Amino acid sequence: MQDIETTATDASGDNPRRLAHDLNNAMASIIGSVDLANLKVPADDPARRYLEQIGSSAERAAGLIQRLIVILRRDYPDDPK
Repeated sequence: MQDIETTATDASGDNPRRLAHDLNNAMASIIGSVDLANLKVPADDPARRYLEQIGSSAERAAGLIQRLIVILRRDYPDDPK
């Protein structure tokens, strides 16, 4: 199994902006999956509480990633995409 650093380097090279965008895409996938699961799980199902917690945490992480992207755009303005 590859470690996180190797996987991140393979996916994004040494480009921190691309890495932040890749993280953002992964988080969007998590949020979308939670949204779809919420459509299938009845409101009174105990699992709904866990889905809400996952969704809330993913939304917070997405907000942090967005802040990181803003910082990286400022600090790496000439980075090619």
